[in-house]
Amino acid sequence: MGKRKPPALYFNADMFVFEPSMETYHHHLKTLQITPPTSFAEQDFLNMEGREYGEREEVKMLVKKWWDIYNDESLDYKK
Repeated sequence: MGKRKPPALYFNADMFVFEPSMETYHHHLKTLQITPPTSFAEQDFLNMEGREYGEREEVKMLVKKWWDIYNDESLDYKK
């Protein structure tokens, strides 16, 4: 067996359908058909699929909390 080329850099986001149904299948298929192909495969699909959730207040609150933690200098291991 010869040497193999290493795989291209790729981010795999994964996706899990908790309760599959034909309605969900057709909805995802329709979204997939309007999602332009890009380097991030299913991540871009999930971004298209979840676009409307970003405007929900509870999501905005969770994003703010994440950034508060991310910007917390007391958690900066380099200092």
